Amino acid sequence: MRFTPGQGERAYPAINHPLRSDTDVVLSRIGENHYNLMLGEEVVEFDANGDCFFNATARGLNEGPASERFSMQGLRNDLADYIDLHPEVHDYLVGATLRASASAL
Repeated sequence: MRFTPGQGERAYPAINHPLRSDTDVVLSRIGENHYNLMLGEEVVEFDANGDCFFNATARGLNEGPASERFSMQGLRNDLADYIDLHPEVHDYLVGATLRASASAL
């Protein structure tokens, strides 16, 4: 899945995406709530401990050219701040429990 603000989302096999870039962070969803990171042909596995999405994303961002270093907790905090500042995204959250969880991040 590739998300670009203002454009519709489309799912492609990662290798076939028409806008694929060497700087893309590619995650593989291997379970209902479990993600691994794809680094070229290498699969970087993460424990299914509730943090795998953020750990995989942080590792992928840190592999790229950005000078900023990303962490699981930093990404969680940034996401929670974004949700707090943009109430329109609440419609996309699943249930009140998730909203409460996001605020607690």
